[in-house]
Amino acid sequence: MVDEDLRSTERLLVLHSEAIAAGLAPAGERGELEFVALAEHALGYATRNAPGLFAWLVKHGRFAFITQDDEDAARRMLRETRFGAEAPPVRCDGVGASPASEPANVRALLSELLGGLGRRTSVGVDERAIR
Repeated sequence: MVDEDLRSTERLLVLHSEAIAAGLAPAGERGELEFVALAEHALGYATRNAPGLFAWLVKHGRFAFITQDDEDAARRMLRETRFGAEAPPVRCDGVGASPASEPANVRALLSELLGGLGRRTSVGVDERAIR
């Protein structure tokens, strides 16, 4: 393994499949995200041998070493691999997110789904609270 293997999302996904088969990594999207994030962590923190650090992290299951920056970079890499460079970023604060996250559109969507503003839902959410 070389540094370029850690920079290639496609190669990391192949390595992830092999790690699952060996019982070293969790399966699924969460597992992919953690695996790619460990590669980001190794590239960012290793002083000499990023592939060696990555292998050690995976072998010993050190997923707790992943930082938020590592996870964000991994999420970006996976999104670009799956959807291309034009994929819009997903943000928790709603800025730059889909139009459905804008307050006016949320009210309209809730109105349509729940049959009118001011109606109380079965889970106790008052739609007037989102205005």
